[in-house]
Amino acid sequence: MKKETFDEIWEELKNENPETRRKLEVMEDCSSVIRQLVIARVDSGLTQKELAAKCGLTQSAIARMEKMQAMPRLDTLITVAKALDLSLPVKKSNQV
Repeated sequence: MKKETFDEIWEELKNENPETRRKLEVMEDCSSVIRQLVIARVDSGLTQKELAAKCGLTQSAIARMEKMQAMPRLDTLITVAKALDLSLPVKKSNQV
């Protein structure tokens, strides 16, 4: 039996149907943004608790976001980004 990589399985799932593909692509984009926010938090020397205080959120909300246990709302992502002196740019997709 051939061992499949995570990326191969992910691509297979994305090809199942258009709705599954859309959901997985949204998750990929959200995951990328959150990874960048985590890196910025760590580079800034902030703990989750300190970032939460700057955002008016709880430490557990930051933890859930960073672990991707809950899909954060756009306004939450913007609030966290601003607290880290970042912005969330919108860019044109390569998709048709």
